[in-house]
Amino acid sequence: MPGPHLSIVLCLHGEGGLLAPTLRSLAEAARFAQADGLTLELVAVLDRADPATRATYQREIRFFPCPSTAVEADFGSLGLARNRGIAAARGDYICLADGDDLISFNFFGALYAAARAAEPTRVAIMPGVLLVFGEAESLNWVPDLASVGALNLLGSNPFVSRFCQRRDDAMAIPFTDSSARSGYAFEDWRRHCDLVAAGFDLRTAPEATLFYRRRAAGLNARGEAQGAAAISPSPLFDSPTYLQCCASDYQDWRSGASSGRSLALPRPLHGPFGAAVLAAARRLEPLIPAAPGQLATPFSAIHKKTGALYFEICAALNGATFTHMWIGEGAPARACENALALGVEAAPHASIEIEAAKGASRIALRGETSANLMLALKLAQSFAPNGEIHLRDSPFVQSFIRRFGGALGRDRSLRLYPARENFLRRSGAGNGSRRS
Repeated sequence: MPGPHLSIVLCLHGEGGLLAPTLRSLAEAARFAQADGLTLELVAVLDRADPATRATYQREIRFFPCPSTAVEADFGSLGLARNRGIAAARGDYICLADGDDLISFNFFGALYAAARAAEPTRVAIMPGVLLVFGEAESLNWVPDLASVGALNLLGSNPFVSRFCQRRDDAMAIPFTDSSARSGYAFEDWRRHCDLVAAGFDLRTAPEATLFYRRRAAGLNARGEAQGAAAISPSPLFDSPTYLQCCASDYQDWRSGASSGRSLALPRPLHGPFGAAVLAAARRLEPLIPAAPGQLATPFSAIHKKTGALYFEICAALNGATFTHMWIGEGAPARACENALALGVEAAPHASIEIEAAKGASRIALRGETSANLMLALKLAQSFAPNGEIHLRDSPFVQSFIRRFGGALGRDRSLRLYPARENFLRRSGAGNGSRRS
């Protein structure tokens, strides 16, 4: 028996009563898609769902307009719960949903139509508009990959986790575990990077809207607070892959072609159709603002520059890997054999100096602290994946340890040296204090 056109994969944890408007929103969009001839199913993954969430689900699912299946899970991980739901789905395509957000009534039909139109290209389709409400408010266009460029993925995630994709493709690129116990966060950002590394395109259905509820008690927010503010290592940042996937974006950045792209974007949710979408969502959830705030932009010159600097480092180091990496403030001296020395200085404008040599290389990095931190992490993950990390104490290094030490220290040795010690001249293990 053939499966439905589209499977809705809904992950539930501790949403409680917030699930009610979500299910009503999904039902409205399902009816709209059914009127266009689509067949759908709902796969709900109850991942350690609390009693209030279970009660709300049982009460509301009776009115859902298409077949539904409940799958029990014990992950405590949004990424792993999504994988379980995708595996249980029977549809040709899958579309993700979370238990506290709402969507526009045309959401499933628009994403499915865009995914079918893109065939045979391997693609993931996202909604084109993001309205954030709750503990924070913003109105955003969601860009496609061609507009924002792959370089931005090193320092930011300009995309959203709700996507429509062929089920086989979704199975081939699974989500990773980015729960607090992993030491990392942002499973959707990680998967976007993995998709780009595997050759997928990321596109949008401009007329579809995601109403994203921002709340401190959400699983994503808790994971971000307890884990590193970064993703786990992705194949995208392996040097050869990054150079291949980001070559055209880097050339556009060098030529200035990537600047100013956001200036041509109109304001979303305007006109009669936008007003109808907003009114329909507010009938289900009055907390959605009637007049969305200032239009935010996903285009970041800082993130583009950070990605471009990493591109230049990848090109200079030419796929080398190191068994030791040193990180500290100031320009580094030449390190020992088979080592990468990274010196970091805070500066208003980003720049790098690279001395790549056989067996030992040094990089002097200047720029904003947040960008320097992200570059230091990516260098440690990609160029010293199994190496010891040596750290000369400084405000920058303390920030690095606070953000990433818990994750990096799970599978390698981290050694901290006093600020006054010229640790770059040590030959390896040294006398530093070990952090793990």
